[in-house]
Amino acid sequence: MQSLQCCRPLARNLRAADVLLLLGGLALAFLLWLLASPGVQANGATVTEVYRGQEGAYQVVVRAIAPRLVRGNAHLSIIVQEAASQRLVSDAVVSVLAQGPDGATTGPVETYHEIATPLYYDVNLPLGALGLWRFTVSVVGLQGEAELRFPLEVEDPVVSWGAVGGLLALVLLALPLAVVGLRAMRRGKKDPALLKGRG
Repeated sequence: MQSLQCCRPLARNLRAADVLLLLGGLALAFLLWLLASPGVQANGATVTEVYRGQEGAYQVVVRAIAPRLVRGNAHLSIIVQEAASQRLVSDAVVSVLAQGPDGATTGPVETYHEIATPLYYDVNLPLGALGLWRFTVSVVGLQGEAELRFPLEVEDPVVSWGAVGGLLALVLLALPLAVVGLRAMRRGKKDPALLKGRG
């Protein structure tokens, strides 16, 4: 019975250490997420329409996460509609070709459908140079074929100061908790009453 009583305070200290490890792990995971992000821009609720055009029987809308793409891997989401009826077309073959300011080309790359957004034609393109890129979207469907051309600016990525501030706040919150936890663990090791039990 006495051995169980001596373990209770140690168990409390171990729980505090576990909490500290968890907080430290979360902080480290958040930091790694920020630093190791591959730079792929994703289709989401805050997408921006970067191009809308009509050619032949199709109207095409191209969306990205921001009005200007950043150097690296860019994600574009494309909507294809019948020009006359505005009906969404989900069975076309859509590909994208990008030509950079330095003459380098990417593609043509065939688009794919996400399960969550089957009406979007999604594509990931590596854009290695800064400046004005010229894009060509090719559509082949039941209504015929069409090619739409448009320019988009590619810039260097910008530091997200909101994310940096959030990380700094997380570190500033975790640091005092770590100090308190380490002190509690040291007190637990030095206190002979914890080893003998309080019976």
